[in-house]
Amino acid sequence: MNIQLKLTRVATVAAGCAVAVLLAACSPEAPPCTEASALEAVRDIALQQIEEKLGAEAKPQELASFTLEGAHLTGYDEKLKVRSCSVSLDMKLSAERQKEVSEAMPNFERNAASLLGSAMRADAKVQQIISDWTQFLIWNGGPLGTGPILSKIDYRIQRQEGGKDFQVVARIDPAGVVPLLRTAGSIAAAQRQQAESRAKVEQVAAARKAEIDRLSASGKWRKPVYVYSFAGNNCYARNRFCFEGRDSLQSEDRTNYEIDLAKVSPEQRGIWKQFHDTQQPICLVNIHRADTPAVLTAQGWSTFKNENGELVDCLPGAENTDWNALVSKAPQAQSGPAKAVAAAVPASATQPPVSGTLAKEAARNLSAVIQRYAPCGNEAMCLYTARANKVLMNIAALSKQDIALIDDAIKSREPLCLRDVTQAGGEYAAEGVTLHC
Repeated sequence: MNIQLKLTRVATVAAGCAVAVLLAACSPEAPPCTEASALEAVRDIALQQIEEKLGAEAKPQELASFTLEGAHLTGYDEKLKVRSCSVSLDMKLSAERQKEVSEAMPNFERNAASLLGSAMRADAKVQQIISDWTQFLIWNGGPLGTGPILSKIDYRIQRQEGGKDFQVVARIDPAGVVPLLRTAGSIAAAQRQQAESRAKVEQVAAARKAEIDRLSASGKWRKPVYVYSFAGNNCYARNRFCFEGRDSLQSEDRTNYEIDLAKVSPEQRGIWKQFHDTQQPICLVNIHRADTPAVLTAQGWSTFKNENGELVDCLPGAENTDWNALVSKAPQAQSGPAKAVAAAVPASATQPPVSGTLAKEAARNLSAVIQRYAPCGNEAMCLYTARANKVLMNIAALSKQDIALIDDAIKSREPLCLRDVTQAGGEYAAEGVTLHC
């Protein structure tokens, strides 16, 4: 019998979640169960029902393949011209989805955090996946195998009431198929989000590396850095001063830095610790990549601040100054060689020096930013300046008003005038303090 059928893309939902699709025919007989157009209609109806149950996780065809096998007649009503049929819907997850589900679900609850990532780690999502997977295991009678998942579809091919066209009315029970697809869709979505997140992180890291390479190659890279921790890497044995730093107190990104140990004397390490404890930045000068991967090294450092509390040697334009020339002009302090101290001395030509190179027979009044003070002998008080110098004073020469003046200067970070400063034997000494020079 030659029956001409045309599949009409009009679907209506019937009672009991069955769906009907119209078939136009040029014969009074209902088409056979194996008619291609009828089977195409059955497949479309099944996918429509599955997609409605699946929700927004994904399209069924994105997760699995669907084929119909073994269509056969189960009954025929001659009077009504209705064929009752049955067919098996074979669903097989794609190789990628099959691998993801098989690897993820045996220990899913324990590994949910790493599998789903931060974007989908909500308890509700975890419980939904566990519920779907449990439903599938019960329906399937065991774990997911390598073969297709079979679902029976019953369908009828019948004449439309009051018309000459035929309807395909199909019903599928998605109880096992949908939970498996929802599980696969959730894991696929999580994997996709993690891949996108990793790609963004890699993109940001690549851009950051390119910027670091550019700045490092310039030979003029300076920036304020907050010390996060003082790191190891066997630094002292390698004559290196090492620490972890970050660009802001809010940043979670930390970078390993190294400086020549000779440029950070034991006394100056106390300054570094103070800046770390008080969460103040230190200006790193002439930063460049080290030979060790993921490590930056700095030629020098500075803690000198202007009246606005800004690190002078990290202000815009400061990178154009000759750091080596400034270092060579720095005074020699008690705690180390001239080069070591100079590396720590912020040397802005526009700022008054903390202590100049003094003639042995001369005394001068000098401005200094005092960072702390402490007794350093039976009769001596040591003032520690922002330029890593130590200035000795006779305790007996300091009144209560002088101590109050020093305390106020430390809190406000305003420079204080040291009176009659002299240098002898590599040490600085002052006769007294006053507000202005």
